[in-house]
Amino acid sequence: MSAADAAFARLADALAERRPLCSNDARFIADDVSPADTADMEATCEVCSLRTLCLDYAVLAVPEAGFWAGRRWKTSYRKDTR
Repeated sequence: MSAADAAFARLADALAERRPLCSNDARFIADDVSPADTADMEATCEVCSLRTLCLDYAVLAVPEAGFWAGRRWKTSYRKDTR
């Protein structure tokens, strides 16, 4: 099992027990969001109890898209663009 797979497993286990603050918020998977929405999303992540697990996974897996642990991840950059 890769480190990213292990991090995802930890995140998935936590998600089975509690719902993240970003749940059902389409902005977190949208390609383009306004600066105001980005600031709101950052604030949401800042207080989320799953933030550390989410960040651990994102750093290891480098997601192709989305907003993970308060940061925008994009395929074209393949790195944190915060």
